[in-house]
Amino acid sequence: MRTTVYLSIEGILGHLGFSQVFRVVEGLARRGVPYSLVSLEREKDLRDERRVATIADRAKLAGIDWAWGVYREGGAVSFVAENMARLGAMAARQVLRHRSPLIHARGYHGALAAMGLSTSLRRKWIFDARGYWIDERLEEKRWFTNPRALAVARAVERRLFTSSDAVVTLTGLQAEDVRQGDFGRPKGEVLVVPTCADFDEFRPRSIDSLSLVPSDIRERLAGKLVVGVVGSLNRAYLGPQTARLATQVLRRRPDAQVLVLSGQKDEWTAAFAAEAAPLDRVTIVRVDHEAMPQWLDLLTWAVLLLAPESRAKRGAMPTKLAEFFATGIRVCAHGCNHEVTDWVERVGGGMVLSTTDDDALEHAAAHISTVDSTDPTTRDRASAHFSLKSGINRYERLIRSLL
Repeated sequence: MRTTVYLSIEGILGHLGFSQVFRVVEGLARRGVPYSLVSLEREKDLRDERRVATIADRAKLAGIDWAWGVYREGGAVSFVAENMARLGAMAARQVLRHRSPLIHARGYHGALAAMGLSTSLRRKWIFDARGYWIDERLEEKRWFTNPRALAVARAVERRLFTSSDAVVTLTGLQAEDVRQGDFGRPKGEVLVVPTCADFDEFRPRSIDSLSLVPSDIRERLAGKLVVGVVGSLNRAYLGPQTARLATQVLRRRPDAQVLVLSGQKDEWTAAFAAEAAPLDRVTIVRVDHEAMPQWLDLLTWAVLLLAPESRAKRGAMPTKLAEFFATGIRVCAHGCNHEVTDWVERVGGGMVLSTTDDDALEHAAAHISTVDSTDPTTRDRASAHFSLKSGINRYERLIRSLL
């Protein structure tokens, strides 16, 4: 089989790129679906020479030809143009080097480069959309504030969806929008592959086997009701409500603990302090991706309170959701889109909040306080949709059909 070239402006050295790009490409390559991987990496990630060497070795072992360039950070138009030019030039070299008949483009930036190469080199290409990028920028009120600029962007977006030979979405909601012609008539298949987790790595473990977790934290949390908060404190997450709910659980259960897995220690500390939480029972720690499966095994519940559903959110699927399901963690969810909350209800074990007012948070805290064990059966109900294996299966079928 001929080599497929994967384009990602988001580096694979970071947590998201490693779990959702590299692991997929690595799995496909090991199945005999050869890949070349083109990515742009942030300078701070490239400074970790040990990690760069480790991933380079894994890529080589799987037969992946990994070509990377430096990502220019900053929102200036000149920086964006520089990144796009670098990605496009590297991609062209790899396509020609491997005589690749297929380009797999992640996100709108990768898709722009792929569409150009498809036209000039007559190659098929996959648009792995990963959400609604333009609508996300509109919600942030950062881009496309000029009506003419928005009209041009929408025209380009429509071209991406209609010219690609297949479209991959994270949610069935976005797939439905594409199939019904919101962006014109798609030329090929529209496939749903959510954010996936390796169910062999993310699994229930005994507390004694968590060798990557410091012993003092293991001892403090062992046998406790542990409420977890995982990820950044940003616009997508309801930070104050998350801290309020977790604090209410601490007040109801004197033996309960809160574990926050995030690099934003100061921000989360301030959020819990604002709720007058007992900070001696709140642990905030930054965790490397390789250690995350073991740290998640400390959690009983995960609080996933997200911003309410909107047009932009129809294409979103939280990265951590699959990892929670695989580990058996009970999820308390709100927002993002109704596909996310539908999955929490379908998988079971957790709860969905229709609102995050004080009454709803108090009710949720009361329920969480009475359920102090995980539910390993969530793995079986989620595996067919959210496991890395299932995602690779879908990608492999699509790629073989196009080739």
